[in-house]
Amino acid sequence: MSRLLLAPLALSGAATIILLAGCGGGGGSSNPAPAVTQKVTGFVTDADPAAPIAGASVKVQGTNISAVTASDGSYTIGPLNPTRSYNLLITNAGYVDDAVKILSKSATLQGPGVILTRANTPDPITNSAGGTSTSNATLEGNTATVTIPASAMPGGSDGNVSTTLLVGTAVPGAATDTTKIIYPVVNFTGAAAGNFAQPVTVTVPLTFAYAAGATLPVQKLGTDGNWAAPSPAITATVSTDGKNASFNTTVPGTYGLLQAIQATGTVTATDRQPVPGPYTDPVSVDLTGATVNWSAQGADGRDFLDAAFTEKQRQLVINIPGDLDATKLVIHPRGTSLINVVKSQLNVSFNSTGFTIQQSASSTGSGTIDGLAYYEIVPHQQGSSSGG
Repeated sequence: MSRLLLAPLALSGAATIILLAGCGGGGGSSNPAPAVTQKVTGFVTDADPAAPIAGASVKVQGTNISAVTASDGSYTIGPLNPTRSYNLLITNAGYVDDAVKILSKSATLQGPGVILTRANTPDPITNSAGGTSTSNATLEGNTATVTIPASAMPGGSDGNVSTTLLVGTAVPGAATDTTKIIYPVVNFTGAAAGNFAQPVTVTVPLTFAYAAGATLPVQKLGTDGNWAAPSPAITATVSTDGKNASFNTTVPGTYGLLQAIQATGTVTATDRQPVPGPYTDPVSVDLTGATVNWSAQGADGRDFLDAAFTEKQRQLVINIPGDLDATKLVIHPRGTSLINVVKSQLNVSFNSTGFTIQQSASSTGSGTIDGLAYYEIVPHQQGSSSGG
């Protein structure tokens, strides 16, 4: 299972997210209300060992808004309009770039969880002979590999190729098709710029076995933070043992397998507690960690369900904000508004197509999340004595 740490709405695996509720307008003024803008505070953490990353760049795509993470991995970015969506590009030397979406719904801005995966040590490849670059992480005992044929290196020269497998909630973004997820993800890059002179074979491990010979669509992560099918389209073919899928390409980058996963989430209980004022910006609230009980017991299976849960939140399929194991919320108060900490108990179920979620009685994975945590800022109402 992904390492679960920190919060402002962390989506498991040490991710951090924060949600700011939209602020309603006041009394009966005939003047139009000014546009509401908000800042988002979150954390950037390392996928392994789940430590905060200082000095990472967080940039709002399409704007000149950016921030750099502090020594504790925190960042504050804004002003942002809570009624629209943004993509964040997160970069740090020595790590695979991440690109994730801030979702908006009902004037609520929800920042994304950010987990960076350290780029794997490059493998030296001789152009005349070719070779294989192997990833650092494993799934079900298998690694991701990139096999380079002879005379295929970019620029026709000897060089290094780094292959990194991204799993759990370190998987960036989310599939556009809300009935599917992108999982797992592999990033491979060469020391020299440019494409490979001949197709390389990319082999990616699968968490659960598919039927031999089955095909899966391949998606590529764009610089805009969105997943899309390459042009021309690429499919990955499942190996005879059902544990891997391979595809060919000449273009380095970040690729993922598009797998059919549907999900539902139902809140069974909600606890809403006000934070006593007066407030000093920022307000930091310590939380009790959550318990996540997935039907898949193996670490790889739990990572898969963690990733599916995160993507379904980003797709607003599981339309419930919150953190799989929050320990802290960092909040920017506004005026005399009241801050509430909200904790929900959540039942989640997943339905897969093409494979069986193991350790389950059927092809349905399920789980319970206790204490899924976030906060809300309640606008001060005229005549009300509550507030900070």
